[in-house]
Amino acid sequence: SIAIEGKAEMNIEVKLSDKDLSKNLLYFKERYDINSVQIVKNLRNERMQNGIEIRKLDVFLSELQYWIGENIQGRSPLSGAAHFLY
Repeated sequence: SIAIEGKAEMNIEVKLSDKDLSKNLLYFKERYDINSVQIVKNLRNERMQNGIEIRKLDVFLSELQYWIGENIQGRSPLSGAAHFLY
C-alpha cells in the first residue's frame, strides 16, 4: 500500500506475468474502498476490471512520482511524505 499522512491511498499488487485479477486485491478493494492497482511486468494490454487498474510495470513506474506529487501537493513537507507499506 501507499499511505500519505497515515492514510492508505492505494493498494498495489505486483506480478511477473499473471494477467488475471488477484482475488486478494479485489477483496481489499471491496472491503476498504481504496484505489487499487495490479502491476504486471509482462502484460500486453492495460485494462480496468472490477474497479481495479491492471497496468504495465514500466508505464506505472514512469507515472508513480507524478501521482505521489499530485496527492501530497500543498501539504507540509514533514507530514506530507508518502510511505510504502509492505
